[in-house]
Amino acid sequence: MLADYMIHNMYAAADDWPGNFYMGYDRTGASGGWRFFDWDNEHGMKNPVTLDRTLPHSRDSDSPTKFHHALKANSEYRLLFADRLHRAFFNGGVLSVDPSAPQWNPLQPQNNQPAALWMELTQQIQTALIAESARWGDFRRDTPYTVSIDFENVRNDLLQNWFPQRSQIVFEQFKSQNLYPEINAPELSQFGGLLDQETPITITAPDAATVYYTVDGSDPRQSPDSLEESLLVHSNSPFRYVFTSQEVDGQNWKRSSFDDSSWREGRGGLGFELIASAFQEFITTDATAMFGTSSGALLRFDFELSADQLKTIDSLYLKLRFDDGMSAYLNGVLVAQSNSPVTPTWDSTSTSSRSDNLAILQEAFDLSPLIGQLKEGENSLAIHGLNDSLTGSDFLIQPELSFTGGQQFSATAKIYDGDLYLDSSVTLKARSLVGTEWSALTEANFDLGSLANSENLIISEIMYHAEGGSSLDYLELMNTSADEQIHLGGVRFLKGIEFEFPHGIDLLAGERIVLVRDLAAFQAHYGPGIRIAGQFSGNLDNGGERLHLVARDGITIQDFSFDDNNGWSRAADGFGPSLVLIEPESKPNPSLATNWRSSAGRGGNPGSSDVTDFNGSPSLDQDGDNLPALLEYALGSSDHNPSDAPLASIRVTPQEGVLVYQRNLLAEDISLHIDYSSDLQTWRPLLAQEFEESRGAEEMGRATINVRLLEEVTSSGYYRLRAVLKK
Repeated sequence: MLADYMIHNMYAAADDWPGNFYMGYDRTGASGGWRFFDWDNEHGMKNPVTLDRTLPHSRDSDSPTKFHHALKANSEYRLLFADRLHRAFFNGGVLSVDPSAPQWNPLQPQNNQPAALWMELTQQIQTALIAESARWGDFRRDTPYTVSIDFENVRNDLLQNWFPQRSQIVFEQFKSQNLYPEINAPELSQFGGLLDQETPITITAPDAATVYYTVDGSDPRQSPDSLEESLLVHSNSPFRYVFTSQEVDGQNWKRSSFDDSSWREGRGGLGFELIASAFQEFITTDATAMFGTSSGALLRFDFELSADQLKTIDSLYLKLRFDDGMSAYLNGVLVAQSNSPVTPTWDSTSTSSRSDNLAILQEAFDLSPLIGQLKEGENSLAIHGLNDSLTGSDFLIQPELSFTGGQQFSATAKIYDGDLYLDSSVTLKARSLVGTEWSALTEANFDLGSLANSENLIISEIMYHAEGGSSLDYLELMNTSADEQIHLGGVRFLKGIEFEFPHGIDLLAGERIVLVRDLAAFQAHYGPGIRIAGQFSGNLDNGGERLHLVARDGITIQDFSFDDNNGWSRAADGFGPSLVLIEPESKPNPSLATNWRSSAGRGGNPGSSDVTDFNGSPSLDQDGDNLPALLEYALGSSDHNPSDAPLASIRVTPQEGVLVYQRNLLAEDISLHIDYSSDLQTWRPLLAQEFEESRGAEEMGRATINVRLLEEVTSSGYYRLRAVLKK
């Protein structure tokens, strides 16, 4: 960013800047424009600490500063520059210095951030500088420059004279250039970090200021350039929906007060296409299930409006991509209709078909005369989407609802009016407003619950060789804690795949989340309803590989390798199932093949579990085969069918004993024990050193277990297999 480039170079005040610089441009356009780079900056921080490089310079005509000084006339650039200044000079930013304790103190490095960064960097290169001194130290003088004398002198001078003073001096210089507003930015009682739900955040600002804040990552201030369209419902907004196979609570579904918690969750555009068309790029929630069963769908988009926002709205527009027909309702009142019966019923179809070329274009409906239907607080946009028949080959609904107004705050901005309590990890952004003048932006990330670590986060499922190709590969992660919400921001993979969790992703106790190789392919195959953190880069090796997951602080969470051989499930190697960690809540060693199994079904179970729970009486024998229900459940056979006998055999001689039985791998609520008795009266469990166990072939959640007895036994001994319900 140009502003950051200016700030750090004006702070360093190098002799040969701004004349010497590098700049580059990505011709693909992916980088977003020109980037400016330092020439070398070895002459930085050598001039008097009071030197003002924020002023125009004789070399401006052939350097990036010519853009900066021209842009200072633009109010939007000045506020953007102020935001970057506030980020750098306050709240622990890279140039922040505590005015009450500016001197460098290695015991309190947080008091002088630029000095702390300088010490960290120079300590990394100090040893290498000895070799540099040996090679070049006497190039310009007979007495060599040395690390122990010359370098230490320079470093100490900077620590004592430059770093304690420069930040305050250059910040005032920026202010004199009208690059930082007179209105103080809001201050937070806690500037980000870990927070619990019972601890409020207090925001303070100048007495005359109103504080606007958001918790969705957006700027509470809306720039004038974007006032023409403030989005209440955007093209990727979440919504609830149901297919119209039956009437839904009469007409109440259109009202904002309707309880839609039992409806399905979706996001963005709802639709399907049986024949390839241009719809796919607009469909993020698949509706193929309605084909042949429903002629339409009901969708509800909820949004909030503050009293201040409501006062400023002077126009309201609904823009829709739809196929084939629709009726739209704002808080229960019909506001737009096309290709729809006047009063559609649950089994209505569209009154005519709509061409694909028209369907993918947004059709605008001016709702300005109906602004009065909006209200303070909760509002809802309800849409009855109509297909032209039960067997129509495609369907699409993707709305945007926007307004224009004279106030410069975003649609999700709220006025701070007291202690703020958070219930999830958020990015809080706040500004002070006095009249029409805004302060710089205060921005902080808050983490609710605990940070993810090796005690609460595991990789619980691996689809590394998907039957449908690598585009369907995925990893599942799980919060293994019993009652603790954890935050994943900053957790990242160092080996296997490339992915870093962004801030704002929390996992409740026992909750799972999925990383996918190809988002579009995954959603097309598995449908909606699976929580996806994002799309990873790289590939999961079909032959197995190492996965290394680290926490935000770089400490390892898990580091292990999986395989397609050497005791690892063969079924997961391209035959449909995934690798599933057995009893993940117990945090078993992921490096051991015996702690993994194949999923019961093809395609695995991303975001959920295929384990089962025993129901019924353990001792009941409904099929009369002399095997109690609990044992049949543990062995994977049915207690309702006497011919469905579980696989079990035992061969015991004075020289050896081998026990083979079938194990229901999905019955994680059962433990199996081998007992020994010499008289059928007194039984004892075999000790771990008395037998070896191995797992054979797996199929449909069941596996053959081979047990070899290690202790010498006699023909008069007896063995039994005992199932115990864990809870």
